[in-house]
Amino acid sequence: MSAVSGRRAAVLLACLAFAASALPESAAVAREARGGSFLSQLGLPWQSARPSSRRAKKPATARKRAPASRPPGKPTPKPVAKEASPPPRAETAALPVPLPPERPREEPPAPPPAETARAEAGGGDAPSKPSAAPETAIPLPPERPEDERETAALIPKAPLPEEKPAGPTPPDLPLPEASREDDPDCRELASEGVAIFKPADLGDQPEICHTGALVELSGVRRKDGGVVEMKPAATLRCAMARAVAAYVRDDLVLAAETSGAKLDSVQVAGSYACRGRNNVSGAKLSEHGRANALDISGFGFSDGREIGVYSKDLPELLGVVVKGAACTRFNTVLGPGSDEDHEDHLHIDLQPRRSHSRLCEWRPD
Repeated sequence: MSAVSGRRAAVLLACLAFAASALPESAAVAREARGGSFLSQLGLPWQSARPSSRRAKKPATARKRAPASRPPGKPTPKPVAKEASPPPRAETAALPVPLPPERPREEPPAPPPAETARAEAGGGDAPSKPSAAPETAIPLPPERPEDERETAALIPKAPLPEEKPAGPTPPDLPLPEASREDDPDCRELASEGVAIFKPADLGDQPEICHTGALVELSGVRRKDGGVVEMKPAATLRCAMARAVAAYVRDDLVLAAETSGAKLDSVQVAGSYACRGRNNVSGAKLSEHGRANALDISGFGFSDGREIGVYSKDLPELLGVVVKGAACTRFNTVLGPGSDEDHEDHLHIDLQPRRSHSRLCEWRPD
């Protein structure tokens, strides 16, 4: 068995030698130049059928292939020269911004030649430099003539719109309102025959000052048939007119006759007026705004005398009755000492109160 294998090996080697001698010299040289081994250069059939699974490592130094020979007759093309790329642009340095030229300093004007010659002749110093010119003041506008000022002052200004004063606010308690025919006080005033009156009209008054039927009380009949005039006539509600007529006839006339005088007139300082209390804008509605109050400033007598309501010349008994009877018949009496607004007249009214109380303010004697 070993003899057979040895024989086979010898045959194989002989075949290989024959194949190597049969190869052309150029192919062998080329393969040798490519660096292949002797066995790999044989090109055995089983070598091409089984490619290597591993990639061949590239040699460290690549060998240049020999240029392939071209067939005769074709000229060798000339290599095309590549265009030279432009040199890289150098970075331009930032140029400084040019500054404006400096202004020449203004030199003072040279002194006149006369002064220079004088200084040289006298051996003195050179003339001093002139001082800087003084700053010029801002010109002011010319003053107006006096006649123009007076004319400007006389030019009228546009009037401002007048502000309407705030009206009075409603009182605490309302008064009953009824027509003249349905008001019992109006019927009693007409039937008693004491008061001299006529119906009165409110005219154009604010809604808050609309009250019941009003009368214009012009006089009160005395018991002897004479008349005590109301100067001027007072515009009152029928209830207030009845109370005033009784106060004059039953209290004042009787006190004056007892003192030896005859009352001839009552001086009225105020009656109906739609306003706030003490004439204050925005205050509560005064009893004068409801024709429910009367102001008395004095009295007139048959002998022609007119005496103020607080005067010391008033008959003593009459002065006592003026205060006492007023605080008995009326709900509010404001006399001297009550406030500054009632230092020269007597205020009486029938203001209703929830407590049904009366207010009588009078400075004690």
